[in-house]
Amino acid sequence: MTLLSIILKHCSNDMFSNISEIIKKHGSEEEINILNELVKQSIIDKPKRVSLDLIRRKKWLGPGGMKELIFEKTGCTPYTGAGINFRKDKHLTILKSVDNTPYYDDDLEDPNTPKYTLFGHNGDQDENEKKFNEPLLNKTKTKDIYLYRQTKKEYIWYGKYEIIGKKSKLHINKNNDHMRNIIILILKKCV
Repeated sequence: MTLLSIILKHCSNDMFSNISEIIKKHGSEEEINILNELVKQSIIDKPKRVSLDLIRRKKWLGPGGMKELIFEKTGCTPYTGAGINFRKDKHLTILKSVDNTPYYDDDLEDPNTPKYTLFGHNGDQDENEKKFNEPLLNKTKTKDIYLYRQTKKEYIWYGKYEIIGKKSKLHINKNNDHMRNIIILILKKCV
């Protein structure tokens, strides 16, 4: 831990980002935890908005896959076909964002404050939609929110979040034939 703190404290921001990415991709849970602890203790004096607990997996199933990781982190298995996975008995919801889904407007570029679109493919989105949106937004039903992302090449675990705001905007529907009102949640990374 001391050696890692010395190396990271004295490296450039680019080198810090590269080392962090290597640890996040290939490091053990223990190495990721050590890196997070060093940042918490301010041993590493780097930009505050760097999120260190994004975990990448190349596969969904099997040992070392994203499904196994999500179960370790939440005690639940998400449905692969759903974006909003509410788990009533655990009072939690697992959100899945899939890159290049044109009828949603998710923005996960900043892991500290990602934007996530509510459920609804066509027509105006409804916060009171019973199966997905209402349980997610109801604080007595969902106490914990987790987020992961699917790209063409990998799955990325973002971690635990809270909803800090929402906004509405016009956006194309699933059939790409008319605009509708969508609701975008503004999330904040939990520490």
